[in-house]
Amino acid sequence: AEPAPLQPLSALELPLPVSAAVILDDIELSGSLQARLGPLKARYAYGPAADHGRLGPHDLADVQQVHTLRIETLHVAGGRYRAQAAMGAQAPMPLRLDVQAEVDTSVPGGESLALRGKAQLGGTLSGAGAVLDLSAHLQPAQERPASPTLAATARIRPWAQQPLDEADVRLRRLDLASLWPGAPSTALGGTVITRPDGEAWRVQADLQNLAAGPADR
Repeated sequence: AEPAPLQPLSALELPLPVSAAVILDDIELSGSLQARLGPLKARYAYGPAADHGRLGPHDLADVQQVHTLRIETLHVAGGRYRAQAAMGAQAPMPLRLDVQAEVDTSVPGGESLALRGKAQLGGTLSGAGAVLDLSAHLQPAQERPASPTLAATARIRPWAQQPLDEADVRLRRLDLASLWPGAPSTALGGTVITRPDGEAWRVQADLQNLAAGPADR
């Protein structure tokens, strides 16, 4: 049987203010998605919206409480990440997420290279018409010939039957192993463009791996 469609949120409220800190040295994911992450240092809070100004382009006139999450440190494969997220607890549930990344990789010939990345997700989560816009960029701290880069944008409708409304991804010599534990070493380049086509997607992909090899290496 097909899984039941997700029901849109209208609010995500807690009965009391909350503040919690998390510090973990090591995180192990098991099952089909096996990976070791960490260390992780983060803080979560739930409190009055009056402590916040705006969430991106959205004011908080109809919001009384806000969820916030600050990740001060998270290590994943060759990357070190920081993030700040805030979401209104009441409709329209405005959301903003900002991520900063530093990724260690290498260029052809084995020379090490530091990449800097930023990602931003913003929009609203309340109701069937909720829309989130995503943008992400990854580029070298100091430009070099044939350096890896990534530029991506996407529009997401989280409660729709096809949540990914559209996406545009452009890669150059990207090594997946530097982004996720256990991923193969690659030098992926090209473009992937998706657009809705009725109840399905139309995908245009032109990708080339300049470091082709076994998928488990």
